[in-house]
Amino acid sequence: MKTDFGEHEFLRWNSQPALLECGTWNTIELQIKMNAPDQSNGEVRCSLNQKEGLVLKNICFRKTENLKIDQLLFSCFMGGDDPSYAPSSYQFLLFKNFAVEY
Repeated sequence: MKTDFGEHEFLRWNSQPALLECGTWNTIELQIKMNAPDQSNGEVRCSLNQKEGLVLKNICFRKTENLKIDQLLFSCFMGGDDPSYAPSSYQFLLFKNFAVEY
């Protein structure tokens, strides 16, 4: 989805949003392949519980060899931009077994 701030892509299966399963551990895998400088051959793949739901190809992340992946940042939120999106009860997520491979 194109916005004023770039393109937003979502993890989906058959046009439906991919959702975490409550009460159990979920496995999220994200793979990023950097493009060759100034070429659109980068890729992003994302799966939830071993089910691939997002594949993006032909991406240009960088135009110079000097730019590399050097950080990992993720954010969890309920979504939306007003109080109606707030959860009706206390919510939490636990994270374990992070792995970064290169």
